Amino acid sequence: MSKAKLRILVADDDPILAAMAQEALAADADVVTAEDGLVAWDLLQTQPFDLMLSDLDMPRMDGFDVLRRVRNAAGRLSTLPVIVLTGRHDVWAIDRAFEYGASSFIAKPVVWPLLRHQVRFVLRCVRADRIIEVARAAVG
Repeated sequence: MSKAKLRILVADDDPILAAMAQEALAADADVVTAEDGLVAWDLLQTQPFDLMLSDLDMPRMDGFDVLRRVRNAAGRLSTLPVIVLTGRHDVWAIDRAFEYGASSFIAKPVVWPLLRHQVRFVLRCVRADRIIEVARAAVG
């Protein structure tokens, strides 16, 4: 029996980066792309995803707003792992992304093999957190 592929949403207004992310992650995931934060938000509300990669600087709705909405959402969406993938290197952007609930932060230019490992690492952390939550609930 084969394992179901991951579903990853890539929100980035750079079509070349989105295509490269799709290619880099294709072996492990079905990748859906969104050209801005508003499209990403709409997709998140209508489709299930295991993880999101998000740029910060996008038109119509930036990555900060998407991240804030995800963390304030109800249900499973609020715990969606989000890896920020951005050209921003400034301390303010890094601090704000983590303050809003980013799971990880990768600066562009992207080292694609590192991104694949980072995706696996973040997903392992999410699974470990869920196991701990179940164990704590069982203990009382």
